Amino acid sequence: MGLLIVTGLMSGLATTSSCSSSRFGNDAPSSGKVVALDAKGAVPKDDVPETNKGGNIPPPTVITAETSSPPIPIAGSPLTCVRTADASKEVRCTYQEADGKPMDQNPTVGFMISGQDSQKTPVDLTRLGIGLYSFQIPAPLLSLTAFAVGLGSSNNDVQVSLVGKGQPDLLNVVKDSGFEEYAINDDADVLFVQQGLFRNWFGVFKGETRCLSVAPIIKIQKGGPLNVVHEGRNWAELESVCADDYTKLGGNYAMFQDVPVLKGHLYMMAFAVKHNGPVSSSQRLAVKWNEDTLLDKNVVENEWTMVRYMKVAPADGARITFDEIGASDGFGSLIDDVRIYDLGLPVLP
Repeated sequence: MGLLIVTGLMSGLATTSSCSSSRFGNDAPSSGKVVALDAKGAVPKDDVPETNKGGNIPPPTVITAETSSPPIPIAGSPLTCVRTADASKEVRCTYQEADGKPMDQNPTVGFMISGQDSQKTPVDLTRLGIGLYSFQIPAPLLSLTAFAVGLGSSNNDVQVSLVGKGQPDLLNVVKDSGFEEYAINDDADVLFVQQGLFRNWFGVFKGETRCLSVAPIIKIQKGGPLNVVHEGRNWAELESVCADDYTKLGGNYAMFQDVPVLKGHLYMMAFAVKHNGPVSSSQRLAVKWNEDTLLDKNVVENEWTMVRYMKVAPADGARITFDEIGASDGFGSLIDDVRIYDLGLPVLP
């Protein structure tokens, strides 16, 4: 099992050290030759689209945009909407409490949200039972494979759910959602990137570190036969190594990105999370919108699990931070497919 290390700049190109490791992301790598980045190495990918679609198709056990069970309710929407079949006209929406029990919200209006401009298209709701509602997709929107659905009441209480397979055509304000900026060699599984070489994501050590340098190494890992990626090719791990000595574990770190949100707009933040390493390893993830903590949870999921959160932006611009605050044991939380969809102003159509 190999890894690549992006070590710096040389004649305009970063350099990599191709190494091998006997254990995933924890043991010290053996030394290897230094080569210039090229098409076979960890080269920045200017042609990666924002959808970050890759060749790895998740197995059915991986939770994707169309969930078989409700997303984790983290102070967010209790609404889950799904198509009754892949090409069906019917969408069914369920309001659920945290324990999964249905709950009535008595929505007065339903609408679909699509497009980069968050276009809202009204739909006619039918109540099927306690907390269960149905509507027919309007003919002009039947070709959409993914979209958002909103149900609201007369006091502008709006709940939103994502529907469909793949990613909706909504505006995603996160750049490099799947950490695909660098491709990784076929013979490598881990990429260590020095601070400053990523164009969109940045890292910072939180609390104690064993490193002489205060700049953490951002650790990117690649999917493969034994390590299934959630989407695309790569994911990130929130346990670093030292820039001054790659054989030393650097401790936990936080990864952040500044995103161009607009004051007053409603956003859906979605990301995939997964436990890393043996059962005995302990991971705890805190997710922040500026200083507002959206999530603080022990990461125990052994399969990629989507977490979604609704928020109205209190101001223009926000810093989104993923902070590993569990024990520093060589295994950090795994994150992938970080998206923040702009759903427009939270008003009924």
